[in-house]
Amino acid sequence: TEIANIFTEEKKLDNWLKVEAVLAKAHAILGNI
Repeated sequence: TEIANIFTEEKKLDNWLKVEAVLAKAHAILGNI
């Protein structure tokens, strides 16, 4: 259904933002070595 598709897209976006945050943190830590 349309609602399910919207929910899935939001979940994907949420997961992507979490991944981006983790990568940014890792990059900051590695950049300080």
